[in-house]
Amino acid sequence: MALLTAMVWAVTFVSSKILLSLGIQPSEIFFLRFLLAYIAIIPFAPKRLWCKNAKHEMLMALLGITGGSAYFLFENTALQFTSAGNVCLLVSSTPLLIIWMGRGEKLTRRLVLGSIVAFAGVALVVINDWTHVQLKFAGDILALLAALMWAFYQHLTKHAYAHYSAIFITRKVFAYGLLSIIIYFLFFPPTISWGVFSHPTVIVNLAFLGIIASCACFLAWNLVIGNIGSVASSNYLYLQPLIAASVSAVVLGEPVTWVMIIGMVLIIAGVYWSERQ
Repeated sequence: MALLTAMVWAVTFVSSKILLSLGIQPSEIFFLRFLLAYIAIIPFAPKRLWCKNAKHEMLMALLGITGGSAYFLFENTALQFTSAGNVCLLVSSTPLLIIWMGRGEKLTRRLVLGSIVAFAGVALVVINDWTHVQLKFAGDILALLAALMWAFYQHLTKHAYAHYSAIFITRKVFAYGLLSIIIYFLFFPPTISWGVFSHPTVIVNLAFLGIIASCACFLAWNLVIGNIGSVASSNYLYLQPLIAASVSAVVLGEPVTWVMIIGMVLIIAGVYWSERQ
C-alpha cells in the first residue's frame, strides 16, 4: 500500500504542472482537489463529525494544516522561486526529519543508515547535472518548510491513529485543509475562471488529483502510518524521485543519465536496507 501510494504521488507533479499551465493557481488546485476528496469520502466515512474532546479536535486541525494547506502552499510556492530539482530534493528530506522526531519509535542503525543512503540517491537523481545546481534562498526555505510540515503530519497522525480510525482521520484532514485554505482566500482571493472547466484535461486531472491522489491515497497513507509507523513508512517517499524520473523519461522524453541511474540504485538499496526485518 505504501509503495502504490508513493507511485501515485510521484505522478501528481505532472497533473499539477498541466493545471498550472492552464492558469490555475496552486492554492486553487489544492482547494479543488481537497473539495473533490471530501465529497468522495463522505459516503464511506462514519456519521460522527466531531472528536471526543477539544484536544483531539485541535490535533485534527493541525493535521489538516500540516498535511494539507500549509504543505501544498509551501511546496508549490517554492517552485516559483527556485528550481524544481531543489524543491524535490529538499522535500525528500522529510524521512530524515521524521527520524529526528520519531523518538517514540524504535530507531535502529539499519533504519537510520538506510535513510541516509536513500537520501544520497535522491540527491543524485534530482541534481544529476552539477553544473546547473542553483541555491535560491527564498525557494529553498519554503521547500524545507514543506518537508517540515509533512514530517509533522506523519508524526501527529501516529497519535491520532491511537484514538480514531484512518477514514475518520482522513475526512477531518480534508475538512480542516479546506477550512484553512478558505481563510487563506480571505487575504488572497482566488482568480480562477469558470471557463477553464470546459477543458476535458482540467476535469481529468482534477479527478485524478482529488479522488485518487487525495481521497484514496491519503486514506491509504494514514492506514500505512498506523500499521508500520511514521518512520518506516516515510522511507517509501524516497521512491518518488525515482518514479518521477522514470515517468518523465518515458512520457516527456527527458534523458536519464548514469548519475541518475546510480542514484536510483542507491534509493532502492536504502529503502530495502531500512525495511528489511
